[in-house]
Amino acid sequence: MKKTIIVICLVMTVLACHARIGEGSVPKERLISLVNHYNDTDGVEVIQAGTLKTAALKALVSIAAKADGDGRANELIKIINGIKKVAIFDFSDCSEEKAEEINRKLSKMLGPAELLMEAKDDDGDAMRMYGILNDSDSSIRDFVMYSPGERTLICFFGKISRIDSLR
Repeated sequence: MKKTIIVICLVMTVLACHARIGEGSVPKERLISLVNHYNDTDGVEVIQAGTLKTAALKALVSIAAKADGDGRANELIKIINGIKKVAIFDFSDCSEEKAEEINRKLSKMLGPAELLMEAKDDDGDAMRMYGILNDSDSSIRDFVMYSPGERTLICFFGKISRIDSLR
């Protein structure tokens, strides 16, 4: 009986892990881990804002929107209200070898994620945008922008509401 319960628990754990990660999802924990790993590397700049800092930033935007009286600022508040964490990872000034290593790891991590769009500038540098679309409310969850050529990763973890009203 104990063996049966242990086997069932193990199977449920494996299924829960697969269900949580999901096909096409952004590997949030792995990206944060990679950013933290290279945080002290020469030529790397990291800015992270967790729940508390993000809430403070939203409060400042809200105060500015009320002072401005612009309806578009209020729409911005609605859009960013669901964002829980922001991470900016710039490795443009690190050594060529380290940059290639980071790009290789990021490309591997983001490979299975859902690519929403890719844009290229005049120099041919690509900006890839990943996230999880929710068709029912037109929101994007865990929006990530990654440019291998510019050596930049920008992550907005949480939910970004629909943006139709900003057009």
